[in-house]
Amino acid sequence: MKPEDVYALTPREFHILIQAQIERNEDEFERKAIEAIMREKAHREKKPKPSDLYKRASTDSPKKKTVEEMAEQAKHTAEWLSQFDIARKEVNE
Repeated sequence: MKPEDVYALTPREFHILIQAQIERNEDEFERKAIEAIMREKAHREKKPKPSDLYKRASTDSPKKKTVEEMAEQAKHTAEWLSQFDIARKEVNE
């Protein structure tokens, strides 16, 4: 950014930009740490496979629920909650 652009920002906008940059830096440090761990693990194993070092999130993620399953779960939850009397009682002083 040019100095004029920085001076045109409100303090809140400037703070948001700074926080975003800090988050980007933290993400980069985390990626570098993970890479170092993966390199060291590959170095220590005799015949490492890519799946030993990194597993894609799509293969590890649990199966997503269908709409019908979510509706059934919501119905079950509503039935369970109906056993409680959560009516708010007003206290007159």
